[in-house]
Amino acid sequence: MTFISKPHASMLSEVPYLANNFKPIEVETTAFDLEVIGHIPEALNGRLLRIGPNPASVPDPAQYHWFSGSGMAHGLRLRKGRAEWYRSRYVRDASVVAALNSPPLEGPGVGRRDGSVNTNFTSVGGKLYAVVEAGSLPVELNYELESVARADFNGTLETGFTGHPKFDPITGEQHALAYEPGQPVRYISLDQNGYATTKARIDLPHIPLIHDMAFTASFIVIPDLPV
Repeated sequence: MTFISKPHASMLSEVPYLANNFKPIEVETTAFDLEVIGHIPEALNGRLLRIGPNPASVPDPAQYHWFSGSGMAHGLRLRKGRAEWYRSRYVRDASVVAALNSPPLEGPGVGRRDGSVNTNFTSVGGKLYAVVEAGSLPVELNYELESVARADFNGTLETGFTGHPKFDPITGEQHALAYEPGQPVRYISLDQNGYATTKARIDLPHIPLIHDMAFTASFIVIPDLPV
């Protein structure tokens, strides 16, 4: 387990996003052969994954918002009626590297696109990636949820990606709308082999927090609104 120094709980009890259901998790955890109450169907095999923001160092209560915390990946491995393991791991962004004094994560985007990656997972070319919107690059995770490297999809991702790619079951590609300050909105197609293509650059007079997207058989839907 890795322990992070935190303020006393009473100091944060009245701070939004730092108490109750939003209270940061203070350790990375590994647990094996979990107790099962009831019955897990033996045919249910694989990992149940989730990710969310979790600050790796003590945040400034006056400025912190839970969207901005470093990503923490959680995984539960099920096999043949057993809960084999649970793991929680920080996604190694620049803040986590500094807080945990761990080796810098390899990959492109050092100092520019190495911020928090805390929103979602996607699978591309047999690899698992943690993803986020607004500029930071995806981070590849291994099966045990350790961060491997930042990824720009074989050098084909021009800027950042999105936290909400949409899978097209007909073509096998993922559709994405990427946005960030100082950049046009980009409509990106990501193929099954992990290569991204910018299909369109969309200049807008403002920077909408697009957050998500939708598509039909003929159109890409661009929601021009926050969240």
